[in-house]
Amino acid sequence: MKVRPEYDKGGNILRWCVDVGTAGGKRIRKRFADKAKAELWARENKTIKRTESFKTLGLWAKLSEAERGSLMRALEILRPVCAPINFEEVAQCYVTFAKPSGGKKLLTEAIEALIQRKVRANKKESYHTRLSRDLNDFANDFPNSAVNEISQGMIEEWVFDDSWKPITQRNRLRDLHQLFAFALKEKWCGVNPVANIEKPSITWESPEVFTPQEAEWIMRTAEAKPEWELVPFVAIGLFAGLRTCELFNLRFENIKHERKLITLSGDQTKTRARRIVDNLPANLLAWLKPYQEKQGAICALETTIEWRVPLLVKEIQKEHPEFVWKRNGMRHSSASYHLAKGRNENTTALVHGHRPEILFRYYRELVSSEEADQFYSIFPK
Repeated sequence: MKVRPEYDKGGNILRWCVDVGTAGGKRIRKRFADKAKAELWARENKTIKRTESFKTLGLWAKLSEAERGSLMRALEILRPVCAPINFEEVAQCYVTFAKPSGGKKLLTEAIEALIQRKVRANKKESYHTRLSRDLNDFANDFPNSAVNEISQGMIEEWVFDDSWKPITQRNRLRDLHQLFAFALKEKWCGVNPVANIEKPSITWESPEVFTPQEAEWIMRTAEAKPEWELVPFVAIGLFAGLRTCELFNLRFENIKHERKLITLSGDQTKTRARRIVDNLPANLLAWLKPYQEKQGAICALETTIEWRVPLLVKEIQKEHPEFVWKRNGMRHSSASYHLAKGRNENTTALVHGHRPEILFRYYRELVSSEEADQFYSIFPK
């Protein structure tokens, strides 16, 4: 047992170290502020090395024959890949990853628990429905797998599928990171396997908008098929720019014809902030005029998206085969033409519930003022 000084960078004695040496398979060292305390501890614990060795022998004696055999076979497995072997680290890794302290949890169970937490936190139904769908897509590809059995490599192989665009890959990583961060807090796994995955870079393309001609095709076809009840949906989407989720929450009572505005309460908007869409264009008011006395929801999620809009597209394509429905095209068109009409980005942002810098960056100069005039000249027959 040695008592020796430890020095700082300037060569001054920083502290005193009692080095017992290796005892019971581990190095024992104690550090003290002064030499006297270090020597006193060394005298009082001069038999510690012998005691630790006896303790180790005692533990070995208590092992059953099967446990001894298992330990030796473990030694044979570990020695080629990690030398010297630190069995404490091996045991800690086993406890952390193979036997998480929170118990084993199947992916499906963890996802259900996370969604329940989101519901309890009063998150929007559209959000936790989408989150549940996307996370269960992952769970379906790893049936009967526990959370702690999922590795970083498994996630990377699943996410970086060639059929997915970088933005989809990024979104999936975001959702999975949330799932495993939740599981880590619940102690169902030892690490978050998503934490060290590098997110793909995204090149933001210009939003796709409907040309004035395409917008007219949409409105004329909806007008010619009143039984589909699509006129309010597409008119408000194109000329007021409400988000699709906001259109599904919108009621005819929210449209104030005499004041030329639409009021949206916090539970109707994506951001949960009350918004007023004012100065509604004359053509939109004209399209909505027949519905002044109507009450209730302007459209239904299932019937509108699942069969009415596809029917509308097919009907347009009978005369215009080149026509395609653009994702978020109505809202993008509304923001673009509104900005081109000569109003500044702050006004357009306020009406559409965007940040001004986003509008200026993505919607500026997408369409001309002449095209905006044509767009706002689409009136019912």
